[in-house]
Amino acid sequence: MSNNSVTKYNGLIEASYRLSLNEARIVFYGISLINPISKDFPLEFTIEIKRFAEMFSIDSHSVYSIVKQAAMDRFWEREFTFQTEENKHMRLRWLTGIEYGDSQGYLKIFINPQLKPFLHHLIEGNFTKYYLANISDFKSIYSVRFYEIAIMELKRSKQNKKVFCLYVDDIKDRLELKEKYNRFSNFKASVLEPARKEINKHSDINFNYKII
Repeated sequence: MSNNSVTKYNGLIEASYRLSLNEARIVFYGISLINPISKDFPLEFTIEIKRFAEMFSIDSHSVYSIVKQAAMDRFWEREFTFQTEENKHMRLRWLTGIEYGDSQGYLKIFINPQLKPFLHHLIEGNFTKYYLANISDFKSIYSVRFYEIAIMELKRSKQNKKVFCLYVDDIKDRLELKEKYNRFSNFKASVLEPARKEINKHSDINFNYKII
């Protein structure tokens, strides 16, 4: 598990999208199988239930139904918007297909081939790599998103500490929460604080913030 890593184009980290935690885990599982410098790019992957359970500390007896439900319910239709290096905007879906067999506990995920340039043969300096072990114990998708933003900024700085500014409206846009948490106190209690606590407890970095 400690060797499984995720490598993503920074534009995907800054993209606007909403995923449940289990939907995000499916994405991470697939990305962890991609060698970003290899000639081969797998457009499909089979989820090994036992390995998935071990990766994310899920009860292996229920993981097939959990993953299948996550894949079939909304993930199939999930979209995201991000900015390319040419300052254009793209809106894509994560998947093009799902194949499953209940009797075999079998799930195959087909990745949108248009994602290939943003996960494969990435340009040095415009991508972020981190280890799955650093997010595997998170229970909030917001912890994952803030961790990715923080580790991206930290690696850009090439130092051990980085201070950066985010506008609340921009955060809510990235998380697709424009219509939620209109009171800042609710946003802080439901999004910021759970993320801060989980990142500091379970990951390899310390994450704190100040309200301006």
